[in-house]
Amino acid sequence: MSSKRDEPKYKINRRLAVNLWGRPKSPLNRREYGPGQHGQRRKAKQMALVLEAASSGERDVPDYVEIDHDRMRGRFIRAPKPTDVPYPVTMEPNLVIEFYSR
Repeated sequence: MSSKRDEPKYKINRRLAVNLWGRPKSPLNRREYGPGQHGQRRKAKQMALVLEAASSGERDVPDYVEIDHDRMRGRFIRAPKPTDVPYPVTMEPNLVIEFYSR
């Protein structure tokens, strides 16, 4: 005779709306942050290192990116053209496509 359950524990928790086994990852436990790493973004906007980097004019903002330093937001306006890429490399997309098509 086996003591194994036929149904998963989390499914039972959701059905009864109670965390029966006290598991920390139960879907019924509420966290103070969102799923994944989304909660880290809010903290990053208040870090001294991020504030210092945003206020310094050390980096040039490309034409295809729009930055709002007051609201700490950036917006991708359009896809960059091969001539917009600031690296001294000739871009050959056909070689990249050939490499990844193998």
